[in-house]
Amino acid sequence: MTDEYVLEAADSVLGCLRAANATVRWLFLHSGAAAVHKKRREAVLRGLREKRLPDDAVLFTLMDCARLENALREALGRLLESRGGEWERERAQAQARMAELGQFFEGGTVLGKDVKDANLSRYFAKMASSVGDLDLDKPVAAGRKIQLLSAALEEVEHFHQMEASLLCRQHLEETRRHLGRMVRVANVQRGALVALSVVGDASYAWGLLEPSTPRLHELVRRDPTSTTALRCLFLKVRSVLEAPLLRGAQCEHPDLYSTTEYYSGELAAYV
Repeated sequence: MTDEYVLEAADSVLGCLRAANATVRWLFLHSGAAAVHKKRREAVLRGLREKRLPDDAVLFTLMDCARLENALREALGRLLESRGGEWERERAQAQARMAELGQFFEGGTVLGKDVKDANLSRYFAKMASSVGDLDLDKPVAAGRKIQLLSAALEEVEHFHQMEASLLCRQHLEETRRHLGRMVRVANVQRGALVALSVVGDASYAWGLLEPSTPRLHELVRRDPTSTTALRCLFLKVRSVLEAPLLRGAQCEHPDLYSTTEYYSGELAAYV
């Protein structure tokens, strides 16, 4: 999963993960050994068999979710780390394009033949200043301003002075592209990681790993490269251990230390 794809489709990927996790959770809670409604469990298992799905389909779907979540988390981490620099580069490029158009209509030859239009020169100089004033620390306000700037550039593109110059239209198109990328960069926020953590919560799967252990061992023996997928799976289901400890810490329970020792022992015994 590339950073560029995450910039374009982070919301779609997160929506896909939300639906997949909800499906896995429903299937596990209604088809696992701990299912409360036995008749419903039998109906779900019968439906899975009719679809000719393997018995461990839920487990492997959970592993696929874990791998996708891990890839998205890493991409978001990289984007958050480079967010400020990326914003500055795109803003500088957009501002430079507007400044060049202003110089062009001022009578400069930066884009070719000598053309003068004082109104358009002032207009693009003002646009360059507006682009330079965009502030990443105010993403909502910046997003609204970028939408207005993009709409204004679409309107000015239909002026006959612009339609007569291929280079001018190209500068306008490039500016809108840089502005659009600035919006996507601004939309990458740490809240996305929080949402991903909530969507990928697997604290319900406390009864999934132990009965699946022989199948996981078989998978590793058959394909050693699957350890990468298992790592993602274990990172995902760590919420099984974190949930009770988090609740204990929140209420400052006096038995928090002993609870931690218990779950650490359970984890060591499983490994």
